[in-house]
Amino acid sequence: MKIKTLAFCFASLTQSAFAQPLPDGEFTRFGNWSAWLSEPTTRYAHGALGDNIEASAFVVEHNGEALNFILDDLHVFEDLRVRLVQLDSDAAPEAVIIRSHVAEGASIAIYDIDEGKISLKADTSNIGTAHRWLNIVGFGDFTGRGKTEIAAVITPHLAGSLRIYEIAGIRLVELARTDGYTNHFNGTRELDLANVSDRNGDGVLDIALRRIGSHGEAIVTFAGGQPRELP
Repeated sequence: MKIKTLAFCFASLTQSAFAQPLPDGEFTRFGNWSAWLSEPTTRYAHGALGDNIEASAFVVEHNGEALNFILDDLHVFEDLRVRLVQLDSDAAPEAVIIRSHVAEGASIAIYDIDEGKISLKADTSNIGTAHRWLNIVGFGDFTGRGKTEIAAVITPHLAGSLRIYEIAGIRLVELARTDGYTNHFNGTRELDLANVSDRNGDGVLDIALRRIGSHGEAIVTFAGGQPRELP
């Protein structure tokens, strides 16, 4: 396998280090692309996902060529998977990962995979405080504008702010939000406590998830850009 190494702030990786995946990480596919988190580190002692081991890099493999992207020492990927999603019109998917700053908490980071290199495409601001996390819900048309958007719950163990974003240049811009929902139990590895589907048949994706504080489940729509619960 041909190996290339890319970096957020530096490029240095041995082949033996390249082979070290995140112990509890997932292997994801998109067509003939595959990806996984790598380079375990304990430099961010949060444990939202059950332990203090996070990833400091990720690998994307395509047609026998593997690209490795390494973060600097102030960041980790506080996640279990690399989401390979088609967010633009080129042939390659984008990689979407939860990235945390050691002093400023989590953000959503989207990476371009293009012509043998990986580069940061767009991101959200960090939450602003260490040990504050977010969990991605899914991708699709949540507002009815016909565009691929990103849904996430910011601080699912605290305020539970369900938000919709779109890519605007190098940033992810918030389109709408509503608070009081969660898609994760603190300290567990289950990332998928939400479901995306068109529940009411209006052609817009809805989000089924839990209310904060175990107050049952809800189905939230952002159709027209205004959040509300479906009956």
